[in-house]
Amino acid sequence: MSAAIAELPCLFCSETKFISIEELVEHTKSEHGVSLSELEAVSLPGPFLAHLQDKIDDIQVENIIDFSSTRVTSLLEVELARLRDIALADHESEMQTELGPVKCILCNDMLSGTKEDLLSHIFTSHGFSVGLPTNLVHITHMLEAIRATLKANTCIYCHGQFKAYQQLRSHMRKRRHLRLDPRDARFDAFYMTNHLAVTKPTGATAPNSDSDSSSEYQEPTMAPEHVKCLYCPADLPSARDLDKHCIEAHNVDLQEWRGGWRSAGLTMYERISLINHIRRTGCTEMPSKEAFAGEGMQLVPVVAGDPLLCEPEWVGDDGEDSDE
Repeated sequence: MSAAIAELPCLFCSETKFISIEELVEHTKSEHGVSLSELEAVSLPGPFLAHLQDKIDDIQVENIIDFSSTRVTSLLEVELARLRDIALADHESEMQTELGPVKCILCNDMLSGTKEDLLSHIFTSHGFSVGLPTNLVHITHMLEAIRATLKANTCIYCHGQFKAYQQLRSHMRKRRHLRLDPRDARFDAFYMTNHLAVTKPTGATAPNSDSDSSSEYQEPTMAPEHVKCLYCPADLPSARDLDKHCIEAHNVDLQEWRGGWRSAGLTMYERISLINHIRRTGCTEMPSKEAFAGEGMQLVPVVAGDPLLCEPEWVGDDGEDSDE
């Protein structure tokens, strides 16, 4: 299986491609007068459309309007059965053997081990979740495909494009886009639930309305998030107000602390862990690095949605995990 993820091609003008099946169906109906609405329920539209495109020259129909009703259903069941057999064999193999080495999607670490080991690193170290290991297949190809998308400075969730990799990383942290777009059909083939059913499960998530990959992504205007004090229940309007409050109320100069973090060369993840450590322990003196780094790494937020963990001034964005 190729590591590349393919966009969905129009069957009648193959140079036109789409990310979601809904966009493709709308295009086919408006531009070519052909209704392929039944494809919206297909569990694996990408692989199936590629197969259908290979077969289209052999399909003999008197009227192109009859195309979907006469041929799609029978071809669908045969092709999805073939893909299911491949996925089941690969899924069983991946559960029994070690994978890798494959480069992490968000840092330069080379990952090897079980499927659970690879996904554990990505979630524990970076907060990126792609799903349950038992529901994933072709995992190394999936990770390579995600990494290639990020390397192109494209958000994996909203498909916004950025001039620089660090702008992308900052965006993904701030907007909590460290996950896949559930309606991005290019990744359907990596989930076993899609292989085990001809049609998609009911209750599918609605497509992301903020997606716009046609031009450089523009950050939306968002309401400011209040910041909870590190030491007391006080709720401050901003991180700058937190600095002032902590000097006056707790005799702690957080701005001076952050300067020390930069001097010590703390990575983004060590800074996140340190913020969580301070919140958890209430320490008013800088702890030793062993308390919050290495085996003591604490990346799960103490405060849900903690704005400090998305503030560049606090966690930095020093490029330790870029490709350059």
